[in-house]
Amino acid sequence: MKKAVIIFLAALMILILSFPGCGPREIPEAETPEVETPGAEIPEVETPEREELLEYEIVGDLNALPEKVQSAVEELKAERGYFVFSGPDIYNGNDVFLLVSSGEKATGGYGIALNTINAAKSNLEVIVEETEPKEKNAVIQVLTYPLLVIKLNGTFESCKVQNTKNDVFEELVYVNENDGSKQLERKTGIFSGQIDSNFVEIEIDGQAKAFMLPQDLSEILAGLDSGDKVNLRYFENEHGQLIIEEIEKE
Repeated sequence: MKKAVIIFLAALMILILSFPGCGPREIPEAETPEVETPGAEIPEVETPEREELLEYEIVGDLNALPEKVQSAVEELKAERGYFVFSGPDIYNGNDVFLLVSSGEKATGGYGIALNTINAAKSNLEVIVEETEPKEKNAVIQVLTYPLLVIKLNGTFESCKVQNTKNDVFEELVYVNENDGSKQLERKTGIFSGQIDSNFVEIEIDGQAKAFMLPQDLSEILAGLDSGDKVNLRYFENEHGQLIIEEIEKE
């Protein structure tokens, strides 16, 4: 009897286990929910600030320029290049003047005009268009000085000037000759010879004079002979000595 009961129970257990879903169930792993951190903010992408541009205008009447700027333009207009007028030695105002010069031309018909300008405070970039006479026989036979003056309402860190053909203008050098410290004279004379290691003799207006020649100009002596005609620029110092600033053989 007991044996029959055991067999019955074993058969019943097998029958129960044979039905789907009645066996031991696998418990799925619980998914960890994403938790937002309170107060966390998405960082904003910084937008670069737009560089401030300078206001500018083309000076149409050169006579309206400050006196010192006018004088400097007259000195520089024969040279090709550009020059920036700023600072107390040239101009005491807040404006800055930029001269762009094509240099001395043998005839009329030449011109220069502003093509494009990027007047940023970090870097001023200027492109000009230079023109030439189409028929040289139809132009006036006189020396001309094509130039352009631009007035800006502030300063800039660097400057680049070129024309539409990508020819770059070099920065000109200007020495203010009328600042009260020295008065320069321009003369043509006859080179007589070297007096010593520091002085040379040059005949000016029929009178032989001794001139001090700075060391940076001493190499010029190698190309000069007695009787050569020379062009020179000089000034008189506080001791009455005549100091040559520039000399060249004519």
